[in-house]
Amino acid sequence: GGSASPHSEPLDAMMGRDASASVDQLVGAGSYSEPVLISNMSYLGHTNIVYALAYHSLHDSLVSADKDGNLITWNVDGQISQSLSLSPHYACAMDINERFSSMYLCRVPLTMPDQSTTPPAILLYNHTGTRGWSPGGIIDNKNRDVKFITSVKALPYENYNAFITGDGTSRRGSVCYYDAESTPFDQLLPQITYSDHKDIVTCLATSHPDDPSPMGSFISGSRDRTVKIWTKRLPSAIGTIGPIGGMVTCLDMVDSTIVVGGLDKAVRVYDSSASIDEPMLTMQLDDSPVLKVAMASRRFAAASTMKGLFLLDLESDRVYRAENYNDTRADKRYHDLCWNAAHNTLFAAGDARIDVYTM
Repeated sequence: GGSASPHSEPLDAMMGRDASASVDQLVGAGSYSEPVLISNMSYLGHTNIVYALAYHSLHDSLVSADKDGNLITWNVDGQISQSLSLSPHYACAMDINERFSSMYLCRVPLTMPDQSTTPPAILLYNHTGTRGWSPGGIIDNKNRDVKFITSVKALPYENYNAFITGDGTSRRGSVCYYDAESTPFDQLLPQITYSDHKDIVTCLATSHPDDPSPMGSFISGSRDRTVKIWTKRLPSAIGTIGPIGGMVTCLDMVDSTIVVGGLDKAVRVYDSSASIDEPMLTMQLDDSPVLKVAMASRRFAAASTMKGLFLLDLESDRVYRAENYNDTRADKRYHDLCWNAAHNTLFAAGDARIDVYTM
């Protein structure tokens, strides 16, 4: 919908402005069980909407990116340990490969005229101990037909530094696989391009090194309303979920459990080791689109909608509304969610702040 660029306000633009019309009409909490996500503090320091989060467990630090181009690293107490600027660009997505101390960002221009003429870029930052993050290169995509890069994910199970991106042109969507060690980063091109999607790839998730499932799987969601399951070894998807009732906005996976959210206001849970023809669970959170899901474990996931934040118990099929923190903002949306699973802590990226919840 609309003339806004899908990567300037990622989901709002893709689904049209009408979806946010009733964003401040909070659903009554009475229909939900006792909340078990408790907000206990907020990280303040951003100047605009925070679109992307990444957690580095080895350094016990969080990195966040806002729409003004600020890139902030926070220590465990919520103090700023490093602040960088990407202006006149900003990062709409990012991920960290802890094994190689690498961070990948999808960078887009701040202003609309540049967005239509400047392709999205992939930035590499390397963590250099006490000096923090430093630039390691840029893939500018000037010689590739790519209009959107909506997501980037490190592949932590590979024994070399690899990552994937979710791309789109006006005609199709693709997942691109990069080997960051094959050539200087600025000259990097996709090693493999997976092109089964019929529209923009909106989100990605990858299996984790400690998953017992077969190594090397990753999944993609698309505006074509499907989720594709991939392995590096095969050029076509090894499984397809959907189509669901609307654009796939978010997904995550832990081992064989896949959680999918979309514009049709439902969260669906699949087991990729069994049949993916039908979901094991379908959870209705409220009457608004699902923006983000993040799994803490096979049992628990967090989900944000246009109106609120929820904790999902996938074993008992129960939904818990997060405690409604004392906040007067009209915009209750969280654009990104990120777990520090070891400490049962959830970071939620909102309007110029990051709210911290404890499970």
